[in-house]
Amino acid sequence: MKILWIKMRLPFPLTAGTDHVSYNLIKSVAEKHDVTLISHSRSEGSEAIEGLNRFGVKTILVDFPALNGLLMKTFNRLKREFLLFFCLIPREVTDNTSKSIEKVIKRKLKEEEFDLVQIEYWFAGKYRKYIKKSLSSLIVHDAFFITAEQNVKFQKGLKSKIVGFIEYLSIKRYELKIIKSFDHVLFISKHDAEIFKKYIPGLNSAKILPLGFNYPVWDENEKEIENNTLIFVGSMMAYFNVDAMLYFCNDVLPSIEKEVPEVKLYIVGENPQNEIKSLASRGNIIVTGSVTDVKDFIKMSEVYVAPLRIGTGIKTKIIEAMACAKAIVTTSVGVQGLEFENGENIIVADDPADFANNVIELLRNPLKRKKLSENARKLFYQHYHLTSVKSKIQDVYSSLISE
Repeated sequence: MKILWIKMRLPFPLTAGTDHVSYNLIKSVAEKHDVTLISHSRSEGSEAIEGLNRFGVKTILVDFPALNGLLMKTFNRLKREFLLFFCLIPREVTDNTSKSIEKVIKRKLKEEEFDLVQIEYWFAGKYRKYIKKSLSSLIVHDAFFITAEQNVKFQKGLKSKIVGFIEYLSIKRYELKIIKSFDHVLFISKHDAEIFKKYIPGLNSAKILPLGFNYPVWDENEKEIENNTLIFVGSMMAYFNVDAMLYFCNDVLPSIEKEVPEVKLYIVGENPQNEIKSLASRGNIIVTGSVTDVKDFIKMSEVYVAPLRIGTGIKTKIIEAMACAKAIVTTSVGVQGLEFENGENIIVADDPADFANNVIELLRNPLKRKKLSENARKLFYQHYHLTSVKSKIQDVYSSLISE
């Protein structure tokens, strides 16, 4: 089967959790099918092509238009706000798509015939209109309009709430309309599929796409663990990660500090803004910014915290922590769509006091911490290691044509 895979952000080099998701999906599908990838390029174009070519993926990179100069940046900012408030076109669409990649997609579809055209992420669904002779498929990573709705609740100030509400309405309208237009919709989370089925009755095209990760086996002697250390990992460009850390540092960490005064927190993630950087002034909070390999920091910490309050979709940060054999304390948002057993392989706590008490107990009880971490790693290998799910991923794509 010939597949044209359209993605707005190149999944290489592997930095964000979504990069791992996309990269392993493409790699698995390319083992059985002829895959051509069209994507905006990032920093290492030639390295990306070489990495994907190893698995037989033909890669077409398109430079994302550079916004040089104050005038161009101001015009673009005004344009995205105009499109949001007067046309209800979400900022995600304006920020992630381009005329450049649109031209390449149109040309490729005219030059070559494909059995399936696969578009990843709802904001790129605008290119569905160019798919005339092939089956169309959309990969949905989360119910983003629900995330936008949750964000309104945590916004401070009337102006921010109004803007957030308008953005939520635009995303909901756009996302639901796009999903209805595809022949097949592939969800990475059963939880999100159920959300969309409530809004789109008779969504019979929905299928669940297993997630597979190829994290290397961790040698327990590889990295010395620091006592009484906590870690959070996540891009600080994402507002749900920023909210998680502000909530944790203000509402949860003080209770932990009373019982474990020597506790230390690492906040690991690219592009921390001033409100996150300022947390480092407390002395026991280390804001690292971008790092070469987050797993080095995960492995040296005793407890992995993910106090997420906003978001849908599967949180790949939790799966990465499982692979690193970490004791994990998170919230109901953090485990959406995951296979887990509360208290056996992951601890779920939504109340600030409950969250703090569970972290304190794990810091004080190395036997419980060890049991939780070992069970988390077993869970990873049972449900999320690439070798366990690769054939299931390939079967999903084979079934699209057979149906």
